[in-house]
Amino acid sequence: MNPTFDKLKSNFPDAVQSSQTFRDETTITVAADRLLAIAQFLRDDPDLQYNLLMDVYGVDRKDLEKSESPRFAVQYELFSIPKNKNIRLNVPLADPPEANGALPKVSSVTSVWPTANWLERETYDLMGIEFSKHPWLHRIMMPQYWEGHPLRKDTPLGGEAVNFTHHKDDPRFEDMGKQILTPPTLHSEVEGPVDFEKNMLINMGPQHPATHGVLRLAVEVDGERMVSVKPELGFLHSGFEKIGENKRYEKFIPYCDRMDYLAPMSNNLGYVMTVEKLMGVDVPQHARYARVILTELQRIASHMV
Repeated sequence: MNPTFDKLKSNFPDAVQSSQTFRDETTITVAADRLLAIAQFLRDDPDLQYNLLMDVYGVDRKDLEKSESPRFAVQYELFSIPKNKNIRLNVPLADPPEANGALPKVSSVTSVWPTANWLERETYDLMGIEFSKHPWLHRIMMPQYWEGHPLRKDTPLGGEAVNFTHHKDDPRFEDMGKQILTPPTLHSEVEGPVDFEKNMLINMGPQHPATHGVLRLAVEVDGERMVSVKPELGFLHSGFEKIGENKRYEKFIPYCDRMDYLAPMSNNLGYVMTVEKLMGVDVPQHARYARVILTELQRIASHMV
C-alpha cells in the first residue's frame, strides 16, 4: 500500500475509506466530515508535508452507469515540496435534498492551504458545491447573476440564451436620454466593503490597454494612494471544459489554444500529456524533444510581446 495511505489509516481509521493507484497516481478516498482534520495532518506531519494544494475540482457522476457512489465528489491534488511526491484526495459528498435546491456541502480548506480560496470559488461557480466557512464564496468565472452551474451534467451542451451584463433593459440605463440623470448606485460588485465616504472606486479594465480585455481591477483609492485592489476574473473564460464533454480527445486540442493565444503549445502539451498518461501511450524520445523545443520557443516569444 501507499505510505501516505497507511499513515492516514492508522490515524483516521474511520474516515479513510480506500486507496487506488492508477498510472502511478494514488487516490485516497476520505469522509467529508473529517476532511479538515485530515488536511491539517497531511500538511503538518513531518513524514508527509503536503504543503502545496495544486488544484481543487468537482466531479459529477450523474451519467455514470451502475455507480453506487454519491453524485458529487471533490478532489484535491496535493504535492509535498520537501518530499517531492503527490497524492489525490477524493471526498464523496452526501446528496442534498432536491426539493429545496440545496447544494452539496463540504468544509473549506482555506485555513490549511490559502491557495484553496480561488480554487474553491471556481468549483462552487462551475459545479455548484458549497464550501462552508469559505472567506468569500462568490462566483469567479461566471457573472454574479448567472443561474445554475455549467459543468454539471444536467446543464445542456448548448442552445441556452446568453444574457449580456449590460443591455437595453438594464435598470441602470433607464435615465439615458434625460436631461437630469439619477445618481448611480454605489454597488461595487467586488469583494469586501468599500469606504465610499473617504475613498473612491475606480475601474481598471476590462476595456483598458493594460488588461487586454481579460481582467477587471476595482481599485479603491484615497486621493493618489491605492488602498486596495480587487480583481474580477472570468472575462476570458470560454467554457471549453463544457465543450470537451462532446469532443474526441484529438478534437479538443485546438480549444487549448484559447488559454494563451501567444504560447498555445504550452497548454496543448499539458493536455496531450494528460491523455497520453491516461491511455498509456509511450511517446518516442525525438518527439518529446521536438515538442519541448517548440514550446520553449513559444514561451520566449510570449514574453517578448
